[in-house]
Amino acid sequence: MIPNGKSALSDLAVKLLFSVAPETSSMFVATNTGMIATLMQCLAQELDQGVAVRLHDIEEMKAIFAGVAPRIADDLGGSVATFRDRTPTSYRLGDVTAVHAEALELLIALHERAEAKNAAALDEEIWQFLERMAERHKFDV
Repeated sequence: MIPNGKSALSDLAVKLLFSVAPETSSMFVATNTGMIATLMQCLAQELDQGVAVRLHDIEEMKAIFAGVAPRIADDLGGSVATFRDRTPTSYRLGDVTAVHAEALELLIALHERAEAKNAAALDEEIWQFLERMAERHKFDV
């Protein structure tokens, strides 16, 4: 059998919510048990989707960077241009998250530049990306 982390965490969360929490005599313990179960469900979703969601974000940010890199002549432009070849060293969540964090740092710097230069189209493109990213990262609990 191949272990399925999402199912395992979800099953444990359900067990906590519907078997353990109702049997506790303390409202404090029952509430904490419910909170732990909810966090376990979030972890299950992250385990299942975290890498794919971050890779999707990275590709979208690379597309934004590709559109603006030729128009930026300073160090930021160089960083944005070279990021297009950046890939995670593996598909482990930590490695993908590190590249995702680098991309977000560049995006923030680019967004600051867009706002300072009144580059409305780029500013709007970044805000739309951030909305899509937030939607992808939300937990379904």
